[in-house]
Amino acid sequence: MGEYATRSERDMHLSEKMLGMLHGGKHKG
Repeated sequence: MGEYATRSERDMHLSEKMLGMLHGGKHKG
């Protein structure tokens, strides 16, 4: 279960990073 939670957290972090990059690109564009 611990591993699962870590994976979920990692996925969330990746999603946030991707969203941030997308947002930044849109804002810059």
